[in-house]
Amino acid sequence: MFTIIGDMMACLLWGGLLSVGLVVCLYVVFRKCCPSYTLSLVSGLLLFVLLIILFIQSFMLVGAIHAQRYVDAGRIISEQVMGTIEKDAPSLTAMQQADLLTQEITRQYPVLEPFIQRVDLAAYTRGGKEMVADLLDVTQQMIQSYLLRRILWICACMAMWWIVARLSGAKKQPVYRYEEYD
Repeated sequence: MFTIIGDMMACLLWGGLLSVGLVVCLYVVFRKCCPSYTLSLVSGLLLFVLLIILFIQSFMLVGAIHAQRYVDAGRIISEQVMGTIEKDAPSLTAMQQADLLTQEITRQYPVLEPFIQRVDLAAYTRGGKEMVADLLDVTQQMIQSYLLRRILWICACMAMWWIVARLSGAKKQPVYRYEEYD
């Protein structure tokens, strides 16, 4: 329980730092690439909204990275559970074994529950250690696709802000100094 709370606090911290870092980098790069543009009120407000959106996406991204660690730890527990199931109840079908296994994994690691619930257990006809590997490989693939979606959302939001900032920003007029020469 305390591990999950600690991981959530770490996700909040790292998600916040990541989102602030991304917004600062985006702003610095924008100022370097477009020095003649001034940011308007609209693009400034959108920068704040972008910070909030990036915080949410970064929080979920860091959380998924933490969930990947739980999958690796879940492999060890799953193999122990399958050894116990095969020894104590060898007459169980592969579906019943998969059900017992997922219950034990989600009891030990509730963070993985949303991913494991989406796995189609009816597809597992073989039991034993192959099922453990298959189940956790599918869960790992789901987490990786989730990570990819978070990264794409972050990139898309930053690109949309860049476009809006370019369209809504006003070009600075160059200042000419008039000096009289004798």
